[in-house]
Amino acid sequence: IPRINKRFKILLYVVAGYAIFLINGVNVFTLIAGTIGAFCSLLFYLGTYLSERSKGTQFACAILVPIFLMILMNIDFTKKIQWNEVKEDTTFKATFQYFDGKHDIPITIQAGQTINISIKYDNRNGGGYGYHVLNPKDKLVGMAEVNEGVMKFTAPETGVYRVIVKGDDLKGGVQVNWKINKTK
Repeated sequence: IPRINKRFKILLYVVAGYAIFLINGVNVFTLIAGTIGAFCSLLFYLGTYLSERSKGTQFACAILVPIFLMILMNIDFTKKIQWNEVKEDTTFKATFQYFDGKHDIPITIQAGQTINISIKYDNRNGGGYGYHVLNPKDKLVGMAEVNEGVMKFTAPETGVYRVIVKGDDLKGGVQVNWKINKTK
């Protein structure tokens, strides 16, 4: 196999980092994602280049870097400023000056029960927000829309389900209401 010039090889890595995102067309998001992809591909190239040089670098790239990344992925970087919450039997309310991250609201449900959930955000600064529900095995729960802003699902198993409310540089508040009904 002929040796490829290093500069040409770096260019190929950058093109590969962009190419996967350009399939959907060129727009701001694909350019941002492509730049991140190109950066990651260059990191990968740097790791392979350095690992050719020493056994210690091979060990670091093959074992330590993935362990470090796995640990980093499991750190919760949630930030809450002036967070005030009130939780009752079927309601959770929180107001905050700043919310970036996630907050869990545990709800115990018996197998076969149906739960209706209503989530309302008070967005005072245009920040991002969202939510999802996890079952006792930390898997996403599929929900059906009952009315505007009201979702429901039937619990296939007994356990603690968690409503996860998320904020992205958000100021304001969130209110979660739920009603648990037994199925017929």
